[in-house]
Amino acid sequence: MDSAKLTIVYSLTLQESVPWVFPTAFLVDVDAHDRPSYVKASAMKDTIGSYLPDYERAIHDPLFVLCEELHPQEVEAALNKNKKKKESLSTLFGDAQVSKSVQALIDRRMTRFLDIIKEHNLPLCLNLKRKIKACDTALFFGQDVIVPHLQFQKSQTGIQYAMMLGLPEEALVPADHDVVLLANQPAILLIDKHIFKIDGINAAKVKPFLKNKSIFIPDRLTKEYFTGFVKEVVGKAEIEAEGFEITRVSTMQSAALKFTHDFFHNRYYVEIVFDYGGVSFSTTEQTKRKNRIHFGNKDEVRILEFIRQEDIESTFAKKLADVGFSEDGYGKYFYGNTPLGTLEWTGRNSATIQENFVVNFPEIEGNQVIPATVNIVPEVTLNGDWFDLHGIVSINGIVLPVQRLFPYIKQNNPLFPIGDGSWIIIPEEYFTLYEPVLAFAAEENHCWRLAKVHFPLLQKQGIHTGTPIMQTELTTEGEFTPSN
Repeated sequence: MDSAKLTIVYSLTLQESVPWVFPTAFLVDVDAHDRPSYVKASAMKDTIGSYLPDYERAIHDPLFVLCEELHPQEVEAALNKNKKKKESLSTLFGDAQVSKSVQALIDRRMTRFLDIIKEHNLPLCLNLKRKIKACDTALFFGQDVIVPHLQFQKSQTGIQYAMMLGLPEEALVPADHDVVLLANQPAILLIDKHIFKIDGINAAKVKPFLKNKSIFIPDRLTKEYFTGFVKEVVGKAEIEAEGFEITRVSTMQSAALKFTHDFFHNRYYVEIVFDYGGVSFSTTEQTKRKNRIHFGNKDEVRILEFIRQEDIESTFAKKLADVGFSEDGYGKYFYGNTPLGTLEWTGRNSATIQENFVVNFPEIEGNQVIPATVNIVPEVTLNGDWFDLHGIVSINGIVLPVQRLFPYIKQNNPLFPIGDGSWIIIPEEYFTLYEPVLAFAAEENHCWRLAKVHFPLLQKQGIHTGTPIMQTELTTEGEFTPSN
């Protein structure tokens, strides 16, 4: 078989007896226009090599595994493992706890599957079969994230409630389109032939509107329905309301720094979180307003609309820039190039920063980090053929022998315990100062010594001696020469 005329295509399968959409991999022809065409065979990790010996294993092998893990037979077998009496999928999913935990697992795997497909721009179809050309059933990824739009219209007998799916140029009515739920949390929908993520809610909240444009909520059920179903959506959606009292809140009460670790870049970032009195906005968010439901004394529904004051928020962003932070283009701020540089710089400038921000330092590997001002006074004393390395370090006013830091610097570990259960970050410049020296130093009974031959290294690092050394005692190469 001519492998140059074959390619791998993935398909999402809808099956009435299966309560989720599952992916399958196929080997398909490539037509004269270089488009994926008719199915030739199933594509599996164990057999694909005989058709396409040079396929991109790093990309496709994880997808083959996900296809297998999401297949109904595989899920059913896993759920029936160690059971004497095997149960069908419908029976297994009838148990609410089982259904919830399995759905969460399916969501994670489906999200991962779709992320890989999108990242590498791989062909994806819907319900691909042997007599259907793959290019005729191709699916595409929407570039925008959907924001739910809610409409409430109050009458004398109840509330008419509608949900639309908001895109930058239009708001879609789900009942007017072919909508398939691909993942519940995070919510991923297939709308006609495009795949979208929904911001902030799970897909189950959309289900009532797949067949109905709106839902009527009688007065007697208003509080129960809003509390159990609508309240969560309201906080993440744009709202239009008629017949309700709307209270608008636009006063920012405080700004806090929130630290997050980016595993991809291996560094800590900080974002600003603005509190508007129970509702917060982050510099990483594009949302300009949020809404909350409030019930009055007689259970009447009120809408609280919180509106960002972007001009005021920008002044706080400038305050971070003034202290030396850089912005990554996505609303996150950082300092330096080291993993803990942002935390260390925040701690060093905590007095200035805390004039404008609430700062809560994170735990790192279970250790509570605190802001610290660290100052070192290095000393070196000539003792025979050795230099004794010592001095003092002041940490937030606590004075310790500088030698206490040496094991951490030598092991390139910036986290140092200060004895009260909290930890500080050793500033990067002290690694730069001491690492070259400690690479040649020896420790004995908590004393650190450096051979006299390494005197030029002390000079280069600018570590001064506590006892004057006659220049005649040292050659220019740093070798010891006895004095007369």
